Amino acid sequence: MITQLTHQGLSHVLIACEIFQFDFYSSTGNIRIMEVHPDGKYIRLHNTSTKDDDLGGYMIQQNVGGHPVAIFRFPTRVRFPANATATVWAGSNDPLLHQPPSDFIFKEQLKWGTGPECTSILCKPNNQV
Repeated sequence: MITQLTHQGLSHVLIACEIFQFDFYSSTGNIRIMEVHPDGKYIRLHNTSTKDDDLGGYMIQQNVGGHPVAIFRFPTRVRFPANATATVWAGSNDPLLHQPPSDFIFKEQLKWGTGPECTSILCKPNNQV
């Protein structure tokens, strides 16, 4: 599925994924990107459903200038509790932060990208919306 989105005068092509930029939110089923920390410390997701959902295999991809620069894949068999949030922390080696299903660490990424040139995309494991 290819969708053309326009927000604040910027045009984006969405291919079987969810897009997040500025104050624009869309959803992949019941799971959505709720927040990208302004300093790139984390990305927070929200399960808007009244039921637990499967988060295993989902991916967060960040693009700069339309090119992928970072991809985080959630481990398999992760359940996302109803009406809960999950935070993916960047650049931390603190084992106390890694507390699935509420907190994950993306060690390889010093910080998440922010700003108008950066787009964060949430994709289902099969790349479908």
